[in-house]
Amino acid sequence: MEQEFQDIIRYHINQYIFDCGHAPHVKELSSLTKSGTAKIEQALDDLVTNHALVLHPNTYKIWVAHPFSLMPILFWVEAINRAGIATVPGVLWV
Repeated sequence: MEQEFQDIIRYHINQYIFDCGHAPHVKELSSLTKSGTAKIEQALDDLVTNHALVLHPNTYKIWVAHPFSLMPILFWVEAINRAGIATVPGVLWV
């Protein structure tokens, strides 16, 4: 798969995480990029090969999109007016 399309997919994954707090599914990436699901799945496979993503076993559901871990972890952060679980140090999801 061409690197440019992988970069586009990574952009949409990161933006979706920022906007929604969770990773997009193949159908959502397909809609965002106006591409077929087979092309999206191939790009996800290539991103896994490049160690940019980790997918749930035997699925195309994104588990980790570096630097984001999209599963509950034991990393509690407190600030003056906020507290919550951080998926990576410095990124707080309340």
